[in-house]
Amino acid sequence: MEDFERLDYYQLLGVERTASLDEIKRAYRQQIGRYHPDRYANASLQEQDYASQRAQRINEAYRVLSNSNTRSAYNRNQPISDLPRRTTSSTRTPVVTPPPSTRDHQAELYAQAHSHFAAGRYMQAIATLRQLQQINPFYRDSATLLNHAESALRQRSAAISPRQPSLTQRILFIGGLGSMVLAGLVVGGLWLLQEQSTIANSTPPITTLESIALNDTRTGALEPTAFAPTPAPASPTSAPASPTSAPASPTSAPASPTLPIIAEQGSLLISEDFSASQGGWASIQANTWSMGAVNGTYRINIRAGTGNIWSFNTAPGGPDYSIGADVQVGGGSAGLLLHYIDRANYLAFLVDPVAQTYSLERYSGGRASVVITERSAAIETGLEARNRLVAHLVADRIQLFVNGKLTDDLLLDDITRSQQYGMIASAHKKDTLALFDNLEVRALQ
Repeated sequence: MEDFERLDYYQLLGVERTASLDEIKRAYRQQIGRYHPDRYANASLQEQDYASQRAQRINEAYRVLSNSNTRSAYNRNQPISDLPRRTTSSTRTPVVTPPPSTRDHQAELYAQAHSHFAAGRYMQAIATLRQLQQINPFYRDSATLLNHAESALRQRSAAISPRQPSLTQRILFIGGLGSMVLAGLVVGGLWLLQEQSTIANSTPPITTLESIALNDTRTGALEPTAFAPTPAPASPTSAPASPTSAPASPTSAPASPTLPIIAEQGSLLISEDFSASQGGWASIQANTWSMGAVNGTYRINIRAGTGNIWSFNTAPGGPDYSIGADVQVGGGSAGLLLHYIDRANYLAFLVDPVAQTYSLERYSGGRASVVITERSAAIETGLEARNRLVAHLVADRIQLFVNGKLTDDLLLDDITRSQQYGMIASAHKKDTLALFDNLEVRALQ
């Protein structure tokens, strides 16, 4: 039995039985942030299993305690030993009290933490020490041991996950006919997967895959829509379909840009922090993916092999605007959906913090291609890295910013412009969890 399985739901979240709903929500957000399995994707299998089990129990605790009816039922069903003893004056039978236990729970937790730490089970050591500190934050050197365990876990995660070249960079070494065959297999296989997927066009929450509409039929320019899996982009070195139909390559913007090189500029049209279910963004749970606003962030969670999942909306005003958002991603890549036309035609500005790369990917007629992919020192890396992505869209010009730094300024003269924008995540080889926050749309003059 794991150490956390001995805790009741209140102890698991670290709150009192009299805690308010807001206190329970804050505690849940803190606990699930610590033990979400995506934070330990590069840890040992034992630690991954521990994180998964604890996260499931934390979710169950929050589900029960955040609802007044289920919370009341849970409180009633607690063991009698956990409830205060009641006696009445008419009760003459003496209450037999068991002898006091000589068990030292704090010492047991401390010994367990030392055992986990010595065996290299740093995550279990951290969980046990945090439990001990909730009881007695000054017990022996528990605080120092906790710092050592957290530091050791960070160092091991960094050592296990060295930066790997992106998929596009690895395909570049294949070249020629091999690149064409590989790209064809990837696009063909994932296109079949896409045809089996669905697209939603309704604002009410949808909870089952079968209830999502099968066709992308829009009923209004301002109607929010959702997402669909799409194939992985082909390598930029892939040969064109025919010698006479090669796609136009991007060209560099003029040496003296007409816009100031400032990431956040223009009048603010939309500001969304996802603290409430507002803004018309979809909330859907499907078989291999889910999306929706959760605890102040918009989350897209995808199983490996699903492809691209997105949610989009329509920008007010004209077609010249900028979109920016804070993006955290684990497992794959995520970013901004630009100039969205339909599920087969759009641009995506993605960041991969593990590889420290960003890319602009183009989907035209259902065919995927990489316009540009580069490594950038401006990209923050790590399990909790948050990168601010901003894109300026003015006529056929696109400027890309990462954390306030201009990374690309290019022209796409054959681009189809659109006022539809959104958030997108990609999961081809790994499960992907993407968190979005502080989304802003600004008008550019």
